[in-house]
Amino acid sequence: MGIKDALKSCIDGSYSRRELKKVIKCCYTIALAYLKMKTSSNTLYLYQNEQLEDLAWDFIADLFHKNDSGNLIKLSEYFTVSDLNKLDQNETEIELRKLVFTKVDDNIFRHLGENDPSLRKIIRNLKLAIRNTNCTGKVCYRDALIIVESDDDVSKPSMPPILCR
Repeated sequence: MGIKDALKSCIDGSYSRRELKKVIKCCYTIALAYLKMKTSSNTLYLYQNEQLEDLAWDFIADLFHKNDSGNLIKLSEYFTVSDLNKLDQNETEIELRKLVFTKVDDNIFRHLGENDPSLRKIIRNLKLAIRNTNCTGKVCYRDALIIVESDDDVSKPSMPPILCR
């Protein structure tokens, strides 16, 4: 059984313990790889001394919140069975990766904001300013400047696929 089938079962509520474990393990693997990538590129400097494995678990935990009926709320909000039926295995993994990356980034932002409320305001205001100017490029911080790069720069390698089969 692939991740697509396990994810479908989790969304429609007919999942077994084995299928749920498969989805959880896949999300954990993606989150941990993402955190390692961010740490190695020095974009996650505040977490240098923390166990990335623990952070990965903490950051994806919300994805598996259940309602009273045992349905996985967050996964069901993001995916529908009909949407999954339209995707192949690789596209399903890409969508799951997007969800996990977003959840990890949201939790990093939340955690940083709890530790430094002024940083949270600065980041929020930067995001609002970028969004309000219809920025279509990539925004990065380099040499004490905020730079907007064109999306045409494809020279950087993409993240390798994480097989969740």
